[in-house]
Amino acid sequence: MDIDLFLKIGLGYLGLASGQFWEMRLKDFFLMLQQKNETEEANQRLKCNLIRTQTSILFNIQIKKEDRLPPEELWPFPWDLDKKEKEPEMSLTEGEIIERSNKLFDMLPKIK
Repeated sequence: MDIDLFLKIGLGYLGLASGQFWEMRLKDFFLMLQQKNETEEANQRLKCNLIRTQTSILFNIQIKKEDRLPPEELWPFPWDLDKKEKEPEMSLTEGEIIERSNKLFDMLPKIK
């Protein structure tokens, strides 16, 4: 990558002044870019969810009550599918945690 691309991103997308760009550390530049991307994605999701909710309302008022669908089922988005694919966290009791810890501790080499 050349410096012109970074300049375009910094001055155009991030809205930095030229002096700010040249004084900024590289790590700060990428942190700022990451934050801007996360903010843009959150705004995009908000807009998509509003459109989906409106569509769901307009769709559901036209069909029988038992056939109505929640917005997530009517129009699933990729981030909805990500939530479903995550495995549920394992909840262990205190005794199970201690038992597993002891097994791991027993597997460690003994110091003479």
